[in-house]
Amino acid sequence: MNVYELQYMGDNPYFDGLAFDYNELEFLDKIKPNTYKQKSKFWQQPSYQDWWETPKVIGQIPTYQDYPCVNMIYPAFSQRACDALRDMLEPNGELLPLDSECGAYYYYNCQTYTDALDYEQSTIEWPRRQEKYIAGDILRYVFDDQQLKHLSIFGLSIYPIYLYVTESFKQRVEEAGLMGFDFNKVAPYPPGTNWRMENKKLKAQERQRVMAMQQQTVVVLLPLEDKEPSVDEQVHIAQLEDNLDHVLKVEALSDEYYGRYVGHDISRKQYRMFLSCPDADRLFAKLQPWLTSLDWPQKVKCVRRYGSMYDTDARQKTKSYPPKVI
Repeated sequence: MNVYELQYMGDNPYFDGLAFDYNELEFLDKIKPNTYKQKSKFWQQPSYQDWWETPKVIGQIPTYQDYPCVNMIYPAFSQRACDALRDMLEPNGELLPLDSECGAYYYYNCQTYTDALDYEQSTIEWPRRQEKYIAGDILRYVFDDQQLKHLSIFGLSIYPIYLYVTESFKQRVEEAGLMGFDFNKVAPYPPGTNWRMENKKLKAQERQRVMAMQQQTVVVLLPLEDKEPSVDEQVHIAQLEDNLDHVLKVEALSDEYYGRYVGHDISRKQYRMFLSCPDADRLFAKLQPWLTSLDWPQKVKCVRRYGSMYDTDARQKTKSYPPKVI
């Protein structure tokens, strides 16, 4: 029986993820895995239902995305995915609401953890100086098919950081036309096969397409008053970033893709906003209304880099935007 590691399409620019709001950091501590404190591999995942308070999540994800994840690692499903997969999800965990401006999304607290792995035939790396409760890595998965018969979505008690699904779950996702799921097959494979390399081969063509969509860069430089942004500057920057996300948001897979905001750093009293894109000139043209409307108190610069984000030798063009006069 085929078993897959369930991931979201974080590498594909057409998809994105959610993140817990900065005010939810205390909440985040409550759902951090505590499995490393367990003294047995036969632990149970607790219920969150009684204390769940619908945490706020941020992120401009497209309406067609059904599996965005939160903070890249916490599973989350769209309403459409919940409706299609409910008979598989609810018997194995809890669907808990999230407060998102992008629509109805649900955090998934998986409570089905199995010991279906064949420890003798599997290749498991155990952390040094620790009893064999939690694995450091699994290089080869061999499952007991009898224990998998009634499973659709589950975790492994010795390796709880990932979710796994069987063929029935994958087929349901495909039949329902759900988007944003990434299935990495982990078993079965012949002895000596590297499952990660096999998945890499299968996705080589897609990876090249994704790399082409990120081959150039646009950098927006916001001068700061000091080495770190002030409170007022932080608030202002957050508004600019939200507006930028709206400008670049893709509503459908058929929409033209210009690029996406991938992150920032602070250097020499400048807040540098990095955007990856397939064509820096096209993205630059798309951003013109946003750039000309910026009300930043100092001169803003926009750099078109005809290379990757870290290719400082790439050809560049820079345009300046004077501060807005109030």
